[in-house]
Amino acid sequence: MSKVQEIVSLIEKAQEVKQTSTYKYRQFQDDYVVKKAQIKRKYSSDEAAEVSDYFGKVKARELLLSLRSQKREYTESLLQAKQLAERLIHAKVPKVDAEKQERFEKCLTELRTEILLANPKTAKDKLAAFIQSIDEPAFATRVRDIFTDLVTPILQAAGSDAGSYRQQLLGLFEGVKTSTLSEEAQEAIELLGVSEELLQTRTFNLAIETAIGQNFGPRISSFVNRPDEYFANNPDEDAPVIPEETGFIFEDPIARIPKASPQNSRPTMSMQSPRTIRQ
Repeated sequence: MSKVQEIVSLIEKAQEVKQTSTYKYRQFQDDYVVKKAQIKRKYSSDEAAEVSDYFGKVKARELLLSLRSQKREYTESLLQAKQLAERLIHAKVPKVDAEKQERFEKCLTELRTEILLANPKTAKDKLAAFIQSIDEPAFATRVRDIFTDLVTPILQAAGSDAGSYRQQLLGLFEGVKTSTLSEEAQEAIELLGVSEELLQTRTFNLAIETAIGQNFGPRISSFVNRPDEYFANNPDEDAPVIPEETGFIFEDPIARIPKASPQNSRPTMSMQSPRTIRQ
């Protein structure tokens, strides 16, 4: 796999995270709604409210943990793509064959002389043709480095038309800069732009955020695209949800509401003094 293909693969990986996030949340939401309905059927109205509130808090934590995992995968993939692209763009220009380099330098010397002796238009056209003929990034780099020396005689001879020539020569210079890059590096520039743009966009779309707000409230929905911040503010909740935290709710014949331990606000099963919910 080439470096460009590797960058493309990383970007596609990030895009897949974004594209599948709606489906993943819909699955989570469907299961959540079904379980909430089961709680409502199983318990009396007062009991159902308490159990449902507890269940919602556990599931909200589970959801934010999932969103954090997805967002990290998304961000890390794009940061890797960006890093690889920057390496390609700033890679050293490969050297060319010594004989070919010698022929190029000879042609460059002849160009300098022709520019000095020609009128501004002819000199500019000769420079443009020379730049067009460049077939090695190393040669383009050489011209870029001495571009000021090459265009100064043209601008001086242009007199009152110097402003117009300056714009045309600026266009030539931009072409030279592009030619200093390998084909891979030129592709990397575009991919770098894609990576940076995606990093600036929300990982999870507004529809997901709205749906989460409807199911879990505005506080939880406000952290949809910044779940790391949520767990930084609530470190005691930063632990995987285990089946035992909610499984007991749907067991027969007795369900127990866990108590929060003093050291950890995350709900845990309290076997010493469980809150028994009557059926």
